[in-house]
Amino acid sequence: DRRFVLFLVVLIGIGAWMIPYSPAYKNASFGYEDEWGFEDNERQLASSLAELDIESSDDYALIWQIEHIYIYYMTFPREYYTYYYSYKYDPKFYFDVLSLPFEQRNGGRQFQQYFMQRKFDELTPTQKWFGLGYSRMSQGGIVLEQDFMRQYYVLGPLGMLVTVIPYLGLLGYFGLVMLKKIKNPKIFCFENMVLAMSYSLGLVIGYYSGHVLDEPICSLFIALIAGRLIFQLRGSYEEA
Repeated sequence: DRRFVLFLVVLIGIGAWMIPYSPAYKNASFGYEDEWGFEDNERQLASSLAELDIESSDDYALIWQIEHIYIYYMTFPREYYTYYYSYKYDPKFYFDVLSLPFEQRNGGRQFQQYFMQRKFDELTPTQKWFGLGYSRMSQGGIVLEQDFMRQYYVLGPLGMLVTVIPYLGLLGYFGLVMLKKIKNPKIFCFENMVLAMSYSLGLVIGYYSGHVLDEPICSLFIALIAGRLIFQLRGSYEEA
């Protein structure tokens, strides 16, 4: 039905147009310099860090510097540097964070990304295949809220083969079957398109906001949608 195809194209277009205005996208791309005029502070910070000899300073001196000067330049959630991964435990890490370009540390998502990458780089080549460890990185408060990337750091490439690749493989399977039988109304129908779009949007939401692939309720719903769509496509395909 041409009207259904046209409706689907329009719906996808509207969804793509709305993504830049969504809360998840806005929060991920928010810049403090745009809202609060942090440009002068950034110049002062860069000048101050250039004069500070971090490598030869002991931890007590660096902790004092953070508490009295540099804590005001921390633009990510306070809980990260006071509780989850205290600056008193690893002050040099936070000076490395402050040395990053502003867009790479201007919020919680950016800090999560840098923290994960930093800890991942500390692993041996063999350990990297298995990641940082699920229980180790899931009990604390610094959780990368971006599925796919989170699984890579936490479970490593081998873990991704088990936990992530099947989701993407099913997505490719659904697309190929429906495109191959696009003229078959039993396969390319409204119900199957709704199921396919629900499955796809679930993965997209997981990439932008996290808490999908690792959450039992969310992954259960995605599994139910995938199972129903497989049943629909296989039954219709055999009949065709």
